[in-house]
Order: sequence, then C-alpha cells, then structure tokens
Amino acid sequence: MSCRIHAVLLSATLVFLTVLPVQPAASQMEEVTIYRDDFGVPHIFAATEEGAVFGMGYAQAEDRLEELLKQYRRAEGSLAEAFGPEFVQHDYRQRLWQHRAVAEANYGKLPAKVRAIAEAYQAGIRRYMKEHPDEVPAWAPKLEPWQIIALSRYIIWGWPERDAGGDLLRGGIRPDPVSPRGSNQWMVAANRTADGAPLALIDPHLSWYGEFRFYEARLYGGELQMSGVAIPGLPLSTLGHNRYLSVAMTTGGPDAADAYEEEINPAQPRQYRYDGTWRDMTVRTEVIRVKEKDGVKERRFEIEYTHHGPVVARRPGKAYTMKLPYFDQYRLPEQAYLMATARDLGEMKKALSLFQLMEQNVAACRSGRPATTGAARCRATRPPASGLVFIPWMTWCKATIPGRAICRTATGRPST
Repeated sequence: MSCRIHAVLLSATLVFLTVLPVQPAASQMEEVTIYRDDFGVPHIFAATEEGAVFGMGYAQAEDRLEELLKQYRRAEGSLAEAFGPEFVQHDYRQRLWQHRAVAEANYGKLPAKVRAIAEAYQAGIRRYMKEHPDEVPAWAPKLEPWQIIALSRYIIWGWPERDAGGDLLRGGIRPDPVSPRGSNQWMVAANRTADGAPLALIDPHLSWYGEFRFYEARLYGGELQMSGVAIPGLPLSTLGHNRYLSVAMTTGGPDAADAYEEEINPAQPRQYRYDGTWRDMTVRTEVIRVKEKDGVKERRFEIEYTHHGPVVARRPGKAYTMKLPYFDQYRLPEQAYLMATARDLGEMKKALSLFQLMEQNVAACRSGRPATTGAARCRATRPPASGLVFIPWMTWCKATIPGRAICRTATGRPST
C-alpha cells in the first residue's frame, strides 16, 4: 500500500506528498488527509487503518518529534547515551525490566494486523523526518517497530512497580521513587442528560511533562473511527471514544505485584534458598552507553535475577526481588487495537481479557448505558508459598454496575 497525504488547515491545502509503500506487497495507492482544527488537533482521514496510523505518525512527528523520539530512548533505557550520566539510573531501571529485550524477542508474535499498524505508524514518522531533516536531532534513535511494545510496557510500569515498592517500604527498604498515579472518571447515561446523549469524562492525575503528556487526535480509516488522546510514540488513543464506545480508566483494583526476601548462601552470594535447596541466580550483563565530556563511554552492569524477578536491594544475608506479572508480557499493542475497534461491551471485555493494562477500572459507555470493568494482570499466592497463579478472567474481572444511570470512580472502587 502506498499513500498520498494531504495536510490541510481549514480549507487551505498546505502539503501534498507521496510516501513509500507501507505494505510493499500491495500495489494500490491510498490517500491520507490531515485536517487541523482551530486548536491544531489533527483529524486524519484514510481508507484503511494503516493509512490512518500513517497519518498519526506524520502528525505526531510534525508536532512533537523530539519528544516522540525521546520516548523510545526512555523505554529502552538509552537516555544516558544522548543526554549524559544523570540518566544512568533511569536507564538501569529499564534494563532491569528488559523492556527492549522482551519487545525484540516477541514482536514477531503479534498478529499481522497489529504489526502492520505499528509499521505504518512509524513509516509516517520516517516520512516526516525525511522531509524535514533539519528537525531531526543528532541523538535520534533508529526507528524499530518493536519500540511500540517497549514503550507500551514502560508507560504502564509505574503502577505495578509502585505496588512492589510499597511492599519493600513496609519492610524497611526504600525503593526507587515512582511518582503517584491516580485519576477520576464519571459517566452519565443518556436518560440523565439534557441533549439525550451519554456523557463521559476522564481526569488522569499525571504530570503535564514527560512521558504522559498526551497527544490529541481523531483517526478515521477502516475499522478505526476514534477520537481521544494517545501517548506520543504510540499509534492509537487509549482514552477517548470510537463510534460505539467511550473508554476511560482510573487506577484501582488488586495489588498486582509482590516483593520477596530471599535467603542468600553465605558461601556463594549469587545463590538463594528455595524449597530447601540453593539455587543459582541468573546474571544478565547490560552495557549502558553514557555521554561524557570527552565522548561516549560504556558502563557495564551485572543484574541478578531469581525466579521471582530482579534483585533490587540487598542486606547482609538477604536479597530482595520484585515480581511483576507483566514482566514477560508484550501484547498491549494488540489489546489497544482490539479496544479501539470494539463495537460493544462484549468485544471490549474480550479485549480487556488479554490483561495487558495495569490495575485499572475501565469504564465504557454504549447505547447510553455506563458500565465499569476491572482490568489488571493479577496473581494469587497458592501453596507452595512462592508459587503464583494467574487469576482467570471471569473469576473477578467483570462488569460490576451495568445499566446504572451514573457511574464514577476516583482511584478506587466504582460507585453509582
């Protein structure tokens, strides 16, 4: 598929361009048009989903190219290479959780449609960069489609990491700080509004700066008919609505992570006791490139893991690990696409059943009726004590207040 894109402000055509094929095997030409409203918000029209996200990539690059590129460095843990030693600790944390490694290893497992969305989106970014080389920073990373997975993981990570950090803090160990996260949302059914249409509001309690500074857009192409806000560097909106459903999320639900105290072998500091025997830790070597005054230098780190997770602290005879049920997960881009194209509450619940989101109350409104659904990847401890078992979908995650006139949540349980 090849695209021709029109960038339009009001009724004046600003740019015409022909882009490289998004899907080289296809031969048809697709036209993508971007309208800008009075607030500068892009309204993107295309024939296909791939065309729409191509336009999204182009528009995001036009508006916030440096921030978009910085997002990928944040996620993979390579900020220090571009911006200096003050980012080494940040990069170490992302290497600890292996966002890049998991993304690279699993990108090919995503459905072909989801991979096409990721690649078309980044093709739009590349096109803008090619046309405006003077705007491309010298530190720009090479664009790779697996970065969509890595960034998706990075964005949700603070929620479960903060859960596990709370366990450490209660044990007298101060974890790396994670900024507080919360939100408010409410939904009102059509029969309670003056114009007879349902109303929905989401109020994320996140910083205006950094990775959470949302990007507003409207996309119309194929099954994608949506309006909302997206994370820069990702192709799809996560808060907003499509033709059928409005989606909002607030923090809430179960504790989705744990911390463990591991007994260390006095004769071998990289062995820990489990089930009455000593086990070897796994050691992963990470090389972090750091921009110094006299050039870029390499720093090597050895990161230790037990079967629970990475070692994040030590005391004499003890090691402390974090276990996050998202550690090996990579399907959030797939879930985001299924949510964006859901046509009813049943399809939305099916999308949420992939359990890729952090612990959230996800509210959806269709046909004037609000409903809320818990969505988190959660594990329950069962014997033996350190054996964690994933909780199946229908045992706890279900619509809790369907059909009510008003639904609201504020970083806690939903109420009506």
